[in-house]
Amino acid sequence: MSDGFTSDPAVRAGLALGAPAAAQADPASLEFLRAWVSGEHVSVRLREDLWVDPAAWGVALVDIALAAARAHAERKGAPVDQVFARMREGLDAEWAVAAKRISKLAAMDGNEDGCHTPTN
Repeated sequence: MSDGFTSDPAVRAGLALGAPAAAQADPASLEFLRAWVSGEHVSVRLREDLWVDPAAWGVALVDIALAAARAHAERKGAPVDQVFARMREGLDAEWAVAAKRISKLAAMDGNEDGCHTPTN
C-alpha cells in the first residue's frame, strides 16, 4: 500500500511527517490538520467542514495535546502528567489572548485575522 508520503524526500530527510501507522492501515482515514511554525507564528490548514459540532474540535485538540505530551515525556524522560499539566498552562494563557482577539474581531463585524487558511 502506498501512503503518498514514503517517496517524499522531505519525509525521508525528517523534514516532513509521514502518516501514522494506524492511519496508513485504515483506508477510511483522512488528514484533517497541518501546522507549520514560522518564526513565532503557527500557520494552519484544516478541514473545517469535518465535524458539525465545534466541540468535536475540542476533543481532537485534546487528543493532539495528549500525543504531544506523551512524545515529549518519552523524549525527555519526564512524567506524562507533569508535561500535560505544563501544556495546559500554556494553553490557558494563549486561550485568554485568543479570546480577547476574537472579542475585538466580533466588534469589527467578525473580520478574520488570517491565522487560519481554509482549504476550500
